[in-house]
Amino acid sequence: MEKTKFTYNTTIKKTILILLFFMFSDYSSAGDCADVSGTITISTSCTSLNIGGDGSNVTINSGVTVNSTGGTAVRTPNATNATITNNGTISAKTSEGLRNTAPGDISTLTNNGTIEAETKNLGLRNGGTIDTIINTGTISAALDMALRNYAGSARKIGTITNSGTISAGDDWGIRNDGTIETITNSGTISANDDNGLWTKGTITTITNTASGTISAGDDNGIKVVAGAEVTSITNAGTISAGRDFGIRVDRSNAKEAKVTTITNSGTISAAVDSGIWNDGEIGTITNSGTIKATNQDYGIKNVNGGVIDLLNNSGTISAGDDYGIYNDSSSEIKSLRNTGTISAAGNNISIFNDTDSTIGTLSNLQGASSSALTYKGKLPDYYKVIVGSASNFGMVTFSNPSGVTRFGVDSSSILADGVTYSSVISGLSSDDIASGTSGTHTNPSACTKVNATSITFSSNCEELDISGNGSNITIDSGVTISGDGDFDWTLVNSSGTTWNLVSEAQLDDVVNTGTDTTLNNLGTITAEATDANGILNEGTFATITNKGSITSDSAYGINNTGTITTLNNLQGASSSALTYNGKLPTNYNVIVNSTSDFGKVTFSNASSTLTFGVDSTSTLVSDTTYSSVISGLSSGDITGGTSGSHVNGSTRNDWTLENSSGSLWDLVVAADKDITDDTKKSVKAVKEDVILGMNNMTSVTEVNFANMNTYDCDLFDKNNICLSLGGRYTFISNPKTEVNSGVVVGGYKFSDTLRVAAFYHDNMSHKTPATFKLSDKTPLTGFVIVWNENPNHLGYQLKIANASQEKNASVIRKVVGSSEEGKGETVIEANSYVSELQYSYQYSNRTILTPYLATRWAVIKQDPYTETDLSSPLSFNEIKDKSFTVLPGLKYKSNISKKVSLRGSLGVEHDIKHTIDKLAPTGISGLSKISLTDDFNQTRPVVSLGLDYKLKSNHRISTTLQYQELPYDSKSESNAYLYYTVGF
Repeated sequence: MEKTKFTYNTTIKKTILILLFFMFSDYSSAGDCADVSGTITISTSCTSLNIGGDGSNVTINSGVTVNSTGGTAVRTPNATNATITNNGTISAKTSEGLRNTAPGDISTLTNNGTIEAETKNLGLRNGGTIDTIINTGTISAALDMALRNYAGSARKIGTITNSGTISAGDDWGIRNDGTIETITNSGTISANDDNGLWTKGTITTITNTASGTISAGDDNGIKVVAGAEVTSITNAGTISAGRDFGIRVDRSNAKEAKVTTITNSGTISAAVDSGIWNDGEIGTITNSGTIKATNQDYGIKNVNGGVIDLLNNSGTISAGDDYGIYNDSSSEIKSLRNTGTISAAGNNISIFNDTDSTIGTLSNLQGASSSALTYKGKLPDYYKVIVGSASNFGMVTFSNPSGVTRFGVDSSSILADGVTYSSVISGLSSDDIASGTSGTHTNPSACTKVNATSITFSSNCEELDISGNGSNITIDSGVTISGDGDFDWTLVNSSGTTWNLVSEAQLDDVVNTGTDTTLNNLGTITAEATDANGILNEGTFATITNKGSITSDSAYGINNTGTITTLNNLQGASSSALTYNGKLPTNYNVIVNSTSDFGKVTFSNASSTLTFGVDSTSTLVSDTTYSSVISGLSSGDITGGTSGSHVNGSTRNDWTLENSSGSLWDLVVAADKDITDDTKKSVKAVKEDVILGMNNMTSVTEVNFANMNTYDCDLFDKNNICLSLGGRYTFISNPKTEVNSGVVVGGYKFSDTLRVAAFYHDNMSHKTPATFKLSDKTPLTGFVIVWNENPNHLGYQLKIANASQEKNASVIRKVVGSSEEGKGETVIEANSYVSELQYSYQYSNRTILTPYLATRWAVIKQDPYTETDLSSPLSFNEIKDKSFTVLPGLKYKSNISKKVSLRGSLGVEHDIKHTIDKLAPTGISGLSKISLTDDFNQTRPVVSLGLDYKLKSNHRISTTLQYQELPYDSKSESNAYLYYTVGF
């Protein structure tokens, strides 16, 4: 019976234990987690997980807990390129929920659940490398450091993206001693006590979005400590401290913290001391949001040698008590720009600058449309008022000033004419203002100033200033140059320590003080201010072309006190006449588009004289009078151009400038004349010039030919070198053309049977007909290779040679009847390639005869060109002359004495093949192509006679005379060549 009772009680106890086991199975049933290497999903709670291997991919399911009863729930000491996704809970009873220990390497850590240190520190500890942390859940520590990145070059986090919560029960929501590249927060990063985000290492970018919060219950929403560097902090949300310092940039033992940029469009705040505290180094603070100390002290405090390069405020910087901005203890703000509000609720001092600190340039818009900026202490080096409008401009009230300031108007200001901006400064005496009581300001809407450059204005602007030499300006159609761009201003002491800013516009819309300026106006230049001119010229205009409008309400379109060489004008008949005052342009050309659209000009106070003309772009109508093209001039003011002609296409119109009455002048146009036939006749004259050019360049193709051996060098000495210097005179008949040239020839002998030579021929002068001018573009150059069968040059000789040159040609098409004179520039070039075979034999004791046969391939080309400086220019095509020529002949050389030799040649050129393009002018309808081969001479004799005088065995003076007929028009060429040859 007793035994039965025992068994029954034991069974009940076991049953209760089993029930308790299953009730608490998540904890009491969990054993140690198996070590992980590879891809695994953890779906059962376990204790102390170690992750290793390369490329492991571990997922902890929702509802699953990986914990430890002591420290470190998850370790990754030997992991490489691991991926961890936590949807459950990673929890350490004391410290280190997840620890990445060097050389651990996590590619991506995604936390959608909880990573925590339940009772102590370090929810997430990194001592290795984590490329990416994505947190949508909670990372926390009961005491310090929800997330810590340790120091060392191998300890690095690439990107932290937080939309969840990273929080510490005491200090350091995030603590960084190493390197973090990017932190992007749209959730919460916080510490109940100090340091929401703390860094002693390097962080490239901190971005807190509009929904993000970075906060500390006590001090330092963000703290950048001594030695740390942060490239940028961008805040659109909230960065706050429950007591001191929304952001603190610190210094210790002369070791600075550095932040390159802080950009705030949200709120940076501290309840007590300083929305931003800096005693380190900050590059730029740009605030369009709110920076404040809510209850006390300073919106921004720069202290203990702190440096801020630029503080740009367009938002609000405020203190609940003292000083919106406090600059103290040898600190420096290099530039402070305020277009927003800086204030202090307690002492009403916007800015305090201590006597040992510096504010470089203070630019201010706050004042007229709100309350004046208040400033206490040492004056800024420069104070610049910002003017937005007559009712929105900077006002500053100084108190307890020390030092001096220099006044100026900020470059972004928009001044207006004749406006007094009252009380821009209060609290300063004249002794406090070192300079800047007057100056010149250019509004942002002013045209770009032009100084010796080319520019096109394609959008509206105000007041154009031109200086320098050679400026070239175009104002596009539809663009208006009008209004006040430059202003003279003065700072006037209105009473006591109060100062007003008074501005006055500079007159005239376009002002030229430059030289050789060109202006092409297709738009509108209009002066609206009293006594302002559209254009004031105090310098030199080479050309003004006005196809738009130049006007003034109360003065002149153009007021000229300088020099205008040429004025071309279309304005007038279809609008209001151009008004012009002062010294007359040297040339005035009316532009005529139609009978209702042509230029008119009214001159006033004229000095000097002008020459009248009709612009070449005009279109005239026959038998028409264009009334009042000029007003205000007497006959004595117009010294040239009272008659002329204008050509448009194949039509020519004669015109006269006639005085209709008083000082009015009309342009009277006669009937049309068709100039096609006369132009055809004038083109025939161009044919003669083309032929002349081809004949002239024939000398290039002849210089190395068989009978013209003078550009060879065959006198050698022990060094096997030959040098020849000479002069050549060439005469071409019908029309007479003369050329004087200098020639240098050099040779080198490789052996008794093989030598080379090269020559340089420079034409020093050309004497050609007036309608055709030649000049060398390149010298005439060539190269020769010669092989002889025997050292004494008897027997066979083979020569291969080339020659080439380019010449500049100026062609004038003569006036024939009613045609125009045309001028054009082109280039003529020639290339030739020659081979010659000869056989020399001793005819007698003194005479050597040499029969020869040579061939030549030659190309002469004249480039296409278009005439310039006339109404209807003609264009001429490329002319290419190609020929393949044979030349048989006989040379002889006879020794008259030991020192004197007579030589000569007789040969015939015959073109086996020859082609040349036709002359094909265009530009006027009805012109036809012209053949250039009408009188082509296919077979031409060539003769030469020369004399050599041997001064020494290696010195020789020679002369050669040559005559030959040329290919075109039975023309001939004669030349004489005198040269001196030395062998070395």
